[in-house]
Amino acid sequence: MPRERKPVEPGMQSEGHASIKAQKASGEYRLIDPLDYIILGYLNPIGEMFAGLYPLAHTALQIQREALQDHITMQVLASRLSTLHKMELIEGLVTPGSGGKNSYQRTPEGSKVLEKWRATKETEKTEEES
Repeated sequence: MPRERKPVEPGMQSEGHASIKAQKASGEYRLIDPLDYIILGYLNPIGEMFAGLYPLAHTALQIQREALQDHITMQVLASRLSTLHKMELIEGLVTPGSGGKNSYQRTPEGSKVLEKWRATKETEKTEEES
């Protein structure tokens, strides 16, 4: 027998989405280190093409197998991809050969966030060595 759902109180339904919008507006993102950055680093920038014919993008399954080497479940990955998409750090698109599944590319904002993180990691590494 299906469980009865309680009605959502007014104003509570979009709290998570509102939080993501606020992060985007401030330019400060709460990402999972290093998972989200591995995903961002694996994806190609928007507009990158394969042989000038179609977008060079990766499906969730490709990300799970190749970038994360099956260490993360698809449920966790799907949640992170959804969050990164809502933050507009990645863009979903359908590419030839993907069977209608979303493929992803990194947005310019996603590239900025990734570069900032890489610079921070480089600085931390340099400080540890000295």
